Amino acid sequence: MIKDDSYELTDMVCGPYEAGEYYHPFWRFAFSAGGDIDTVRKFSKILTGEIPLIAKSKANNPFYIYVPAFKSINLSTLTSVGIRLCRVQPEIEVQRKTFSRAAEMTLPESEAIELARFYWDVIRSKYQYLGGSKFDFNSHRLGQGIIVWLSLSRSYDQPKKFRMKKAKLHT
Repeated sequence: MIKDDSYELTDMVCGPYEAGEYYHPFWRFAFSAGGDIDTVRKFSKILTGEIPLIAKSKANNPFYIYVPAFKSINLSTLTSVGIRLCRVQPEIEVQRKTFSRAAEMTLPESEAIELARFYWDVIRSKYQYLGGSKFDFNSHRLGQGIIVWLSLSRSYDQPKKFRMKKAKLHT
């Protein structure tokens, strides 16, 4: 991993997310708001439409912001993948094993923090009462980031093949 002006050795930590063979890197930041809002249960109470507490087993898990750490041609897809992970708050069993990477890690932590700020603002934009300074990104604590390689069902670093329909021109 690139850090400052040199390289830093990092563990290859991975976890199953979607059933798939494509592993992509994500920065994962523990995130806490206000005084003691730091678990999935507590965030699900303030972001009622964003984070459904589907599995009670993840209620006491720390709340994480996930930021894709890889390049993609389609930036809107990349953003929706990151925000979806933040909303779902998946239970990821982190493990150290060998896997075949589908994308390279390209995003440094400093840039990932800026994307985390953007994702938080997108998530809270739906709620008028979250507009105050109490829920501003700068008033929260962002833990140190770690890179987690998540299994995905498709590769997001390749463009999707689109089928174009021919338009009929009437004159």
